[in-house]
Amino acid sequence: MSFGCDASSNLVVSITTLKLSAFRCFEQADFQLSPGINVLSGPNGSGKTSVLEAVNFLSTGKSFRTAKPKNMIKKGSDAFSVFAQLSDNGQQQTLGCQLDKSSKKTLKHNQHNIKKQTVLAATLPTLSIDPHSYLFCDNTPQYRRSFLDWMVFHVKHDYILLWRQVVKLQKHINHLLKHKKLDELKVWLAQYVKLAEQLNEERYSVFSMLQKVFNQLMYQLMPNLSDTQLNYQPGWSSELSLSDTLLKDMEGNLQYGQLRNGIHRMDIQVKSSGHFIKDIYSRGQKKMTALICYLSCLKVMDNSSDHHSLLCLDDFDAELDGSNAHFFFDYIKTLPNQILISTVDNQRYENKEVKMFHVKQL
Repeated sequence: MSFGCDASSNLVVSITTLKLSAFRCFEQADFQLSPGINVLSGPNGSGKTSVLEAVNFLSTGKSFRTAKPKNMIKKGSDAFSVFAQLSDNGQQQTLGCQLDKSSKKTLKHNQHNIKKQTVLAATLPTLSIDPHSYLFCDNTPQYRRSFLDWMVFHVKHDYILLWRQVVKLQKHINHLLKHKKLDELKVWLAQYVKLAEQLNEERYSVFSMLQKVFNQLMYQLMPNLSDTQLNYQPGWSSELSLSDTLLKDMEGNLQYGQLRNGIHRMDIQVKSSGHFIKDIYSRGQKKMTALICYLSCLKVMDNSSDHHSLLCLDDFDAELDGSNAHFFFDYIKTLPNQILISTVDNQRYENKEVKMFHVKQL
């Protein structure tokens, strides 16, 4: 089967130079990357995943391997740094981050110190697919909620401000519920309903984009599973408004000491013929469905931006069997994005149009 990419005038922001210092197993490392597909091969523990982790951390401020970023500092060092030089339609940009043992983070854009991680995220939009991503359908609602919120931010850059407002409001309401301060609740709940409904609209609008692309890619890539559907659950019953839901829940909320329904309960349900696919699909089918969710996310991000995002695939071919890995690679190589792939099987990419890096055990 041949794949064709949609015609796109998007610009490709790509990393030309990536430098790591005291990051994981690397004392110093310097990579000159291709704007196309870059494959990092090597045995387990050689550091190839760490390269992808560094790129992801530079963009998002988070690791897909640890909740404690200071764990990424090389043993015996006081801090790590990640530096990237970017090519953006012929224009050069630089991004950098440093983190020390006290978890103090320093961010730079074009050699200037900046305070907001969102600047780096918007300059170098990055989608990372790691082994944990293939558990998308089996994972918790919080995982899928974070996935959608992250995507909404890249489509609607002011979303993060609204999200922070709603989270702050909800924490205050939970405090009032816990301490039974009923006289203050009414005014705060009214504010919460207004902003939470606005946030829900933002989420659903981007979810609708994801759903449309997902349906197209499932039909194109996995026609035997094309009845797989993504369903949006806002976090409260579709039969009631959020205001009516909170009113109905009041007694339970007071007993529980926090809101039982709201934006914190939103979820993406993945079903086929009315059944959750986590209960009826094979492990391999769930992995392929999860991969298509992420590839759909990539397309939504690209469709909503003037620039193509960078795609990181960690142990991509280890998560799928040989035929499916080959099939999905044939699709991925048609993408206009800069791509980084880690693998233990470099032979799989021989005679492919990729730039190979052999990462040695340190």
